[in-house]
Amino acid sequence: MNWACKIVLSLLFFGSSIAVLAQSDSVLNAGFISMLKTKEGWHSAGPDAAFYRYCENGLCQGDYLYYYESGASKHRGFYKDVLIYGKYFDYNQNGQIEDSGEIYFGHWVDTSWRYYPSGKLQRMCVHLTGGGYGSPLISYYENGQVEDYEYLDTQGYFRFRYMLEENGDTIYAEYLIDEKNLTYENYSRYDNGQLEYEGQTMYSLKTGYKNLGTWKNYNEDGELIES
Repeated sequence: MNWACKIVLSLLFFGSSIAVLAQSDSVLNAGFISMLKTKEGWHSAGPDAAFYRYCENGLCQGDYLYYYESGASKHRGFYKDVLIYGKYFDYNQNGQIEDSGEIYFGHWVDTSWRYYPSGKLQRMCVHLTGGGYGSPLISYYENGQVEDYEYLDTQGYFRFRYMLEENGDTIYAEYLIDEKNLTYENYSRYDNGQLEYEGQTMYSLKTGYKNLGTWKNYNEDGELIES
């Protein structure tokens, strides 16, 4: 798999996680509140700090509507103790839904959705009731073909993840083959369909992912170049 694909996968994963991170804390620095109390939108005290949403008169509470400069709706939701509580909707400037979901106590429930400007589904994620892991995430090309599909179990470990070309060909795969030892089979393909590499990994909380045994690497003609 080329680096562009890896970057896209990382961005999609980040995009699907940022809203939960944005609601992970309920304590703010008093000086920071004062500094931002007139600035609408999401704000954070630093790169590792929680995000909070500000309305016209400070931190959002109750029903909240946020608008583009044109006057079109940008965001709609209900806030309780600074956090979204219930269903929320984000809109593009044409008035179409861009994102929607349902959040309670900082955790998504049910299903969240993201759409292309055309209105076609771009991403969906089914969430465990009460938050936590076990949420499959599926992203789509605008033609409706699955682009990537990943699933974490209730312990937070990947069961599998796949990336596909727009024509449906699999270009990257990682899937669990030994649940007890958290061992995964991995492979990636070039754009021409030839294998780029294949091998196994093992995961642990202490060391993260670690390669097992012999990995095979190939050139774009399918010839073994390294093992």
